[in-house]
Amino acid sequence: MTDHAHIPEPAPDRLGDDDLLVIASEELRGPLTSVAGFLQLMLDGEAGELSDGQARVAEIAARNADRMARMVDDLIVIAQVRAGGLDEARVPVDVEALVRERVYSAGAELRARRASVGLSVDPCPPVVGDAPSLAHMIDHMLRGALTFVPVGGHITVEVHRTEGGVSVDVTDDGGELDKADIPFAMGGLGAGAARSPRGLVGSRMGLQLVREVARAHGGDAIVVARDGRTTVRATFGAE
Repeated sequence: MTDHAHIPEPAPDRLGDDDLLVIASEELRGPLTSVAGFLQLMLDGEAGELSDGQARVAEIAARNADRMARMVDDLIVIAQVRAGGLDEARVPVDVEALVRERVYSAGAELRARRASVGLSVDPCPPVVGDAPSLAHMIDHMLRGALTFVPVGGHITVEVHRTEGGVSVDVTDDGGELDKADIPFAMGGLGAGAARSPRGLVGSRMGLQLVREVARAHGGDAIVVARDGRTTVRATFGAE
């Protein structure tokens, strides 16, 4: 009698690039969280009183640990998008409400730079997508604007209904990204070929993440630079 028991397929002998990216990012997240936590304990005086010099060093280290943690989160989102990991988590997302929430969450950073924000929102249909990755993308757009907006400057956030769905624009008055730099910046290569200060200072991963998430939601991302202002626009397909 022939045995028809199921024989599992052999496991792959090497990880794919996207799988490796996910695993590496998740493995890095734990140690970084621990480092940030212990630095905060030091700043809170739990390990004894710090001198002024020690406190300054700990504050710098804490800021950089936070920056690295954000970069790891970006890597995780990009890896999940490329691996198709958002497909099972798609639900109708109210982009209008999501943008209002993320602007409110950025209030402390806005106040720290004494920057004002103007919010203009049209009634829009829901976008079927992954709410956490969309929120992360909007946060990145806001942080990008905060990187360049001058102290006392202005950021404009606009949500519009488009023919194919919804668009989100984040504009700051921190100068223009040189038009020749835009293709390189969108591809994560800005620092190597930058002609403008924005191309040199900006995150090489930021616009890449915005574009990856937008494309995973049936849209795309572009940069518009004119009149001393730079706009990052993300579009999504509506339900």
